[in-house]
Amino acid sequence: VADLYIGLTEVKHGQTISLLFEIAEETAAQSQDEAKISWHYLSNNEIKKIEPEKITDTTLNFLQTGIVQLMLPDDATNNNTLLNGENTYWLIARCDNNYEVVANIKEIKTNAVSAIRVLDSENDETTVSAAPGTIENVFPKTANIKTVEQNSPSRNGRETEDDIHYFWRSSQLLRHKQRAINQWDFEQIVLE
Repeated sequence: VADLYIGLTEVKHGQTISLLFEIAEETAAQSQDEAKISWHYLSNNEIKKIEPEKITDTTLNFLQTGIVQLMLPDDATNNNTLLNGENTYWLIARCDNNYEVVANIKEIKTNAVSAIRVLDSENDETTVSAAPGTIENVFPKTANIKTVEQNSPSRNGRETEDDIHYFWRSSQLLRHKQRAINQWDFEQIVLE
């Protein structure tokens, strides 16, 4: 069993907790065995499990950088003697087996959100991903959000398709109809 203990202060029962886990993806072990992360909390010095359907996890069990969101249960307590920390609520990420598959965690940040970049048709930007520090504020501005940090580059972006690429891609699609016949077809389908 491997546990990760996360102490939180200044949170309330029923509050959604959103944690960004920056993962060193290159440290994940290649294995057919899967590591399953379960989430727990302390309640009067007793470890209780949080139901999986009450958790959103985009880290794929700590294999990639992502956000874990869960709600602090109503019976969580901040006066436990099992772990040190005055007025601290404790969350526990537990891996019961195959913990050697899990990648190393570089950093954990609270109050994480996922943002979607929307470009209008007049915008001629072709940058696939936004560099760290590019996103500095929210729109529309709100008094509840004091600062915005973007510590890592955005991911999964794709440049807008130009006419030449569109015609090439559509002619290839008509040629093989998503059914590869030879090695070249396999390569082109995978690249798209």
